[in-house]
Amino acid sequence: MLLAEAAKQPQASRTDEREDGIMKKLAVALLSAAMVLSLMGCTGKSTGEKKNNTDKTVQTETTDTEKESETDSSAVTEVTETTEQSGTDSKTQGLDYVAVYEPVLENYREQYGDDILYTMYDLDEDGAKELIVSYGTCMADWENTVYTYEASGAEEIGSFYSQVLLYQAEDGNGLYAVAGQMDEPRVWQITMQDGTLQKQNVENAQTEEGEDYYKNDHPVEFVKITDQSLLGQK
Repeated sequence: MLLAEAAKQPQASRTDEREDGIMKKLAVALLSAAMVLSLMGCTGKSTGEKKNNTDKTVQTETTDTEKESETDSSAVTEVTETTEQSGTDSKTQGLDYVAVYEPVLENYREQYGDDILYTMYDLDEDGAKELIVSYGTCMADWENTVYTYEASGAEEIGSFYSQVLLYQAEDGNGLYAVAGQMDEPRVWQITMQDGTLQKQNVENAQTEEGEDYYKNDHPVEFVKITDQSLLGQK
């Protein structure tokens, strides 16, 4: 019986050894699987973070580009406005009507004597007054020539005819020129557009009761060429 038990012990020992080997292999397999899953989890997280960081970078760059575009647009607008303002200021700054218009008046005075009339009015509202010279030898050849102010000298922009009375236009655009031709009063609106003189008939100019000609409360007076006080005005 002892021999039988002795014979059984080696067989039981071999069985235990096999079971231990299987358990060890199973443990190694489980450990390997756990490591693989762990590595996969880390890799997925890193990729997601990189994607999020990339999206944030693209969004930031897009926002910065939009801001730069808005800034550039504002800068262009400011430059345009500054340039337009500068153009007006450069013409009106340091106006010297004596230097620019006096030679013109002296030229007319030499040709027609002291009976020449003139006045000044800002026809295009740019801050510099135009010079209007009224001259002639009789009603038939009477003329009114208009000059605009330039720093380099007076520039002729056009003429209109007949002896006239001048008034500020009712709509604020230029002047009304009132003339009597063959006992028929006429009213023209004198304006300046794109550097040239414009004249058109005013059909609806109302003559006050008892008056032969149109007039309003804002006359623009002519003075004789010998009176150069207007040249000193600003």
